[in-house]
Amino acid sequence: MSGRLRNKAQGANVLLVDIKLEAAQAGAALINQRYPDIKAIAIKADVGKEEHVKNAVDAAVKEFGRLDIMFNNAGQLKRTS
Repeated sequence: MSGRLRNKAQGANVLLVDIKLEAAQAGAALINQRYPDIKAIAIKADVGKEEHVKNAVDAAVKEFGRLDIMFNNAGQLKRTS
């Protein structure tokens, strides 16, 4: 079973965090559309700032009752010509 389906079967919910709120909202909307049994929400935060990360964790706990897994995929790409 793929990780995506395994998480769905286990009732995973998702909090998407991005410095660009619109990007996080678009991702949450896509998840909610494709997987109606999963609740996805979005918030704006700069994960380079400790207070923003704390607020994101607090938002997850408030919305879902707990935080089981946290995955950080933040980074910057340097484009070269």
